[in-house]
Amino acid sequence: MFNSAACAYNLQSFLASGTTAGCTVTLNAVTGKRLYLDSINGFNDKKSVLEIRNDLTGTVSTTTGDATVTGTGTLFLTELVVGDTIRVTDTSEVLKVLSIASNTSLEATTNASNNEASSALVRLINRQITEVDKPFNFNCGGAMWSSIGKSLTVALLTSTADCSLTVTGFNL
Repeated sequence: MFNSAACAYNLQSFLASGTTAGCTVTLNAVTGKRLYLDSINGFNDKKSVLEIRNDLTGTVSTTTGDATVTGTGTLFLTELVVGDTIRVTDTSEVLKVLSIASNTSLEATTNASNNEASSALVRLINRQITEVDKPFNFNCGGAMWSSIGKSLTVALLTSTADCSLTVTGFNL
């Protein structure tokens, strides 16, 4: 079990508030270090989508009916591994990585259902729909969530009422 108290000097804690557009908190990673997530808490309304992710380098293109994801300025070989779940941000299409051919080409386990010419890409670490109408608190206990040197974003993507997030984490 990892002792987060020993790393309190590296603790990052951020608060974000939003309206019905949701809110986002980003913990900045240190190059060559792993970023650990300690806890997430806040308030929201029913049916908000809570997403924990790494924003990835470059942009991607997809073609309807094709499983190939083509990157421009991407680093697939260092930022992804087979089995990762990714989301094309402009279309919100979620795909699972089957194989990685190069830094600019990967195959998904399913064909894309949308054409996308140039979109940002995120690596989804966790995505859930909150079903509560009260404050929430997820104690992550120092579980490793991020890739080495990649920042970690926690976002409430949708909300029908004001929302707030507090996220704590630390680099090792």
